[in-house]
Amino acid sequence: MCCVDTNAVLDICYRYYANDSFKSLWEGLESAVIADQVRFIQSEHINKEILVKLIQFNYPKNNYDDFVSRLKVDIIKSSDYAQAQLNLKSDLATNIPSIANKPVSFLDNLDEDLSNISVASIRNAKVITSEQGFNKDITKTKNPRLKIPDVCHYKNISCSNWLEVFRHLGMKF
Repeated sequence: MCCVDTNAVLDICYRYYANDSFKSLWEGLESAVIADQVRFIQSEHINKEILVKLIQFNYPKNNYDDFVSRLKVDIIKSSDYAQAQLNLKSDLATNIPSIANKPVSFLDNLDEDLSNISVASIRNAKVITSEQGFNKDITKTKNPRLKIPDVCHYKNISCSNWLEVFRHLGMKF
């Protein structure tokens, strides 16, 4: 199961792997979904953020709609992961020294990212992101900037990108 974040969706639908240019890749993903080799999910927060980005970047919504329908993406309601997200925020605020001195709103600004990590944790999913981490132990870094891969590493949640998904599914292009 793969929990897809905003940048990963924008990459596959618009930036790098748009279905009008990579038809065989999309057919391969669709086949993998039908064969139950992979399942895609995302948090309601991420879904809302994507809809805002589509307007911001003037991207056609039909590409995203096609992604959701063809790949049978489950959008997980915020009520299903709200407690996990609160627990994650509390954990980070308590155990990450660089965050301890930040205002509570600092973590609120990360709701989208933390929502998808929370969904991944309760659904035992891998987070798919385009974001690159700093490869630092966030419990020891002085940099308060939390990157998705680093938070996933801290929480022992698998995290990768589209190329790793394609390789895992045996897709060649």
